[in-house]
Amino acid sequence: MPTLTPLGSCRLSSYDAVVTGSLGARVGVLLLASGLLGCSARRELDRTVGQMLEALVADDYRAFEPIAHPALRRHLPPRTFRVLSRSFQRLGGLKGRSMIGFQLSSDGTTRGNYTLSFPGGGAILGVTYKDSEIRDVDLGGQPLLDAMKAVRAEGFGKLGVVSFQWLDAQGHPETTFVAGERIRFHMRAGGLDLDKKRRYAVTASVLVMNSVGRVVHDEPLPQKSGKVAPHEPPVATLEGALTIKWGGSYRADFTLADTNVGQTFEHSEALTIQGPAEAPPDAGPDTGTDAREAGARTTKEPDKRPKKR
Repeated sequence: MPTLTPLGSCRLSSYDAVVTGSLGARVGVLLLASGLLGCSARRELDRTVGQMLEALVADDYRAFEPIAHPALRRHLPPRTFRVLSRSFQRLGGLKGRSMIGFQLSSDGTTRGNYTLSFPGGGAILGVTYKDSEIRDVDLGGQPLLDAMKAVRAEGFGKLGVVSFQWLDAQGHPETTFVAGERIRFHMRAGGLDLDKKRRYAVTASVLVMNSVGRVVHDEPLPQKSGKVAPHEPPVATLEGALTIKWGGSYRADFTLADTNVGQTFEHSEALTIQGPAEAPPDAGPDTGTDAREAGARTTKEPDKRPKKR
């Protein structure tokens, strides 16, 4: 059963003072120890909650990691953490917190309930804490939920390629190319994360393989960054070019990384090249002659004539 500890100052209740006698003294000592333990646990929880909220206000996931249990970090990865941080900002910034409930369980787990105040409304926070780590976080309140919904609508959605197009040398859309010609591509990546100045940063690379899985092109693209105007979706335009020497069917794998949150995603496109196919790398020049046959002709037949005595 959890032990309820009074909020406010950590002082014993008035009933502890009226316990008399030897038995009463022992009971009083136990109550005193229990009360001191609860007060210490409450202070530790409140201090850690303060650190977590400071990390959220500053959008500092590195400050959050040391105080969060691994299971919580999986539930609250950097991208979700940033959505919460942006939601705090959207409500006008965190102005204060008040603990409205506290529980201490026999296994050392503590639970604190808080109200959070913002200029744009309030929120409710519940935190479970054990062994110097935050185990669980619950956030609620309609103003905060509305702010999170608005933040996600601004572009904090799933990373992906919004559009892709192969282009010829003149910039016209094309799907089939000739071996040796310059092949351009144009793509738009959406769902990118923005920093506090509404800037995105994306790195990318392209790897092209033929039908048997041999890499024929592998090249990084220049990093792309830019600023997104308010109420516009965070979309980055990436362009590049490549050349394939041989005809055949190919697959181009694009790997893009949103460097603001360290997340990557991949996109693949088919590519058809007209022209002579590449010869197998281990094939030598075709002489039209079987090597075993040539060797047989150069081997001397044994002399079967009788030897003179």
